[in-house]
Amino acid sequence: MAFQMIMEKGILAGIISGEDVKLNRRRAQKLKLNILELGCKDKVATIRRICKENNISLENVCYIGDDLNDIEVLKIVGFSCAPSDAINEVKDIVDYVSDLPGGHGVIRDVVERILNS
Repeated sequence: MAFQMIMEKGILAGIISGEDVKLNRRRAQKLKLNILELGCKDKVATIRRICKENNISLENVCYIGDDLNDIEVLKIVGFSCAPSDAINEVKDIVDYVSDLPGGHGVIRDVVERILNS
């Protein structure tokens, strides 16, 4: 529901993952996400490309990350977020740490924060 709420406002939403697993592909299709980048080796380059293709400034990007491979992206976006069970290196640098662990409503928490701001 959270992805639908934000996309109804005209905001792009998606998944960028270093993993290329069928679960993420099926989830993105089911949710009709605008962005799906699986098997991503360079998340910074991917975010920059997506921004360029969609004429979006990095400062207007929200990114939720939880591990080492997310840190460089979290440093360059406008609103960086992490679930409560992210590694400490991530939680130390983000703008917002949800009280919720990954897979338990973090996206909804972040979306509500964005829509209410």
